[in-house]
Amino acid sequence: MEKNGIIKIEAEDVFLSDGWELENRIADYSGEGYITWVKKTTVEKNNQGLLEYPLMINKAGKYIVKLRNYHDCEDFTECNDVFVKMNDDDWKKNFNHSLAEWDWNSRQDIDHVFSDASYELSEGINILYLSGRSENFSIDKIAVYHESITKEEYQNAEISKCVQKTD
Repeated sequence: MEKNGIIKIEAEDVFLSDGWELENRIADYSGEGYITWVKKTTVEKNNQGLLEYPLMINKAGKYIVKLRNYHDCEDFTECNDVFVKMNDDDWKKNFNHSLAEWDWNSRQDIDHVFSDASYELSEGINILYLSGRSENFSIDKIAVYHESITKEEYQNAEISKCVQKTD
């Protein structure tokens, strides 16, 4: 549930579909652990390992999605991404070039143009979807925040109240 323009979610607080595993071997995670895509890397946008995060939005507007994530491939351009979409939008590759550290520097790649993943959200229920792409890409937390919110505000916000856990 959005409060003051922010929703912050533990990535594992959803039913994990085939291909995602709850792990805790990398230090500095929050909650029960983090989720990792364990199947082979794919470029197909076909809902593999589909995860659904219903979001209750009280303040309509432009929202940005950031993933606190981790990957440690030797080539920082490998094993560094996941597919993301909101509601009925198209799937977009969401990636991070930071190597072997948890951080929030996720961006989207649309035809090799990099930007924050942003969406116009209406008041009420909106659904964020994740779909597996890169083997060994891990996600600890998800932040969905109104464009007026600062980096410090969303990163330091408490985990949002869960109205109903999906399982």
